[in-house]
Amino acid sequence: MLTRFVDEWIPKENAYFEKFDKGLFKQGVFIAKYEPHKLLESIFDGSVSADERKVILNDFIDYLLSMHKKGVMPMDLNAGNVFYYKDDATGHYLFSLTDINRMKFGVKPAFKEMMFSFEQCFFPLTQMGELIDVYVQKTGIRYPKVVYYVMSHRMRRYRRNRSKSRFAALFGKK
Repeated sequence: MLTRFVDEWIPKENAYFEKFDKGLFKQGVFIAKYEPHKLLESIFDGSVSADERKVILNDFIDYLLSMHKKGVMPMDLNAGNVFYYKDDATGHYLFSLTDINRMKFGVKPAFKEMMFSFEQCFFPLTQMGELIDVYVQKTGIRYPKVVYYVMSHRMRRYRRNRSKSRFAALFGKK
């Protein structure tokens, strides 16, 4: 899990395995300490109060903005790849990423790319609204602009998935 990133936020590895084929890197596996935390997607299942959810989303936005400031751009961020837990010392929520094989480092993401990060979480639309509210408060970026980019990414994903489904149905694959 990538609990922190860059400098102090790189997890301490227990093991790393690489597989090569004909001298070319084929696969790598990074093994880190197991952390028994809840998935971010669970904050919408009714087990977390609305007030606590706002605190979690607020800390999550801080986490994402910090990643983007430090030049880290997750390319496969979704609520099923993010664990969260409360740091008793600070009272803030911290986050851990799994499935970190698709990340860009050393980049300065454009606004459009940052919106892609948020949309990748793929929260239900009503909860995405909560996330957008927090983001707008923290950044001062106009609400319509944020909504436009998030929804355009969502529609692009919908069209892509619909095309895949139609293609699969055409060739009899599920």
